[in-house]
Amino acid sequence: MTVLFADVVHSMDIAAAVGAERLRDIMAELVDRAAVVVQHFGGTVGSFTGDEIMAVFGAPITLEDHAVRACLAASGIQEEAKRLASDVRERNGVELQLRVGLNSGQVIAGEIGSGPFGYTAVGEQVGMAQRMPPGDAASSHPTTDATTPGTTGTA
Repeated sequence: MTVLFADVVHSMDIAAAVGAERLRDIMAELVDRAAVVVQHFGGTVGSFTGDEIMAVFGAPITLEDHAVRACLAASGIQEEAKRLASDVRERNGVELQLRVGLNSGQVIAGEIGSGPFGYTAVGEQVGMAQRMPPGDAASSHPTTDATTPGTTGTA
């Protein structure tokens, strides 16, 4: 399974510049766009919290090429974020950038708890994807060594 995390760079600065209502609108648009991309590549959006989206590829439906799909989704999400960033820059004068991290490995995925918490994934591999070192937020999506072999020979 491959886990994808995407979070807004300097989201607190954006919030201070545009206000809570506009930030909600920006985040809603970003989440909607990201969810469409994730679903297009067969992934499942596991959660959205504040300025971060988590998606899983390879669960609940097994996908042999989960790493490739996650990489393609990461690129697609970055493209959608760039399009939205153009509008945000023009309308609000702030820079919207998204940082995306990927990691592949064994995780536990499914419903957690007895409340309406929804589908998610837990495990060491999830934390590694969430804490990927920042790269060039506007153009890259770092992957771990565990993800890279699943993408070899694809383009």
